[in-house]
Amino acid sequence: MAASGCNGHGTRSPDVEHLATTINDDPDKAHGNWTPAVYDLIKIGKPAIPTLLDLMVSGDEMTRRRADFALQGITLQMYGFEFGQGWRSNREDEWRAFWASLGSLDWHDSEQKRKDAVQLWRRWLKEQP
Repeated sequence: MAASGCNGHGTRSPDVEHLATTINDDPDKAHGNWTPAVYDLIKIGKPAIPTLLDLMVSGDEMTRRRADFALQGITLQMYGFEFGQGWRSNREDEWRAFWASLGSLDWHDSEQKRKDAVQLWRRWLKEQP
């Protein structure tokens, strides 16, 4: 699915929004974090992050788990990780430091800890070109 995520005016693509509403649909039987929407959100990349951050404060555990997986997938790829092949660069430690700098966002943390981390992520997004 071709989607652009956020346009230059901060509004979100209907495609990303649709993927967010279907993030729990049709999970892979062997790997429950993988759904078609998770896969597509990772492919979209950074423009999907604002929507995924919204999902990280959801009351639904599986929604958060899959949003977390997609966020990690997007950012891992930003640092040179390739699914099915592993690290294609020596930047794993950089990625870990990046993730920690944004509150180590985790789907099973308390609601307050997730909200605090989401706030750090949103600040980081505003600083991006």
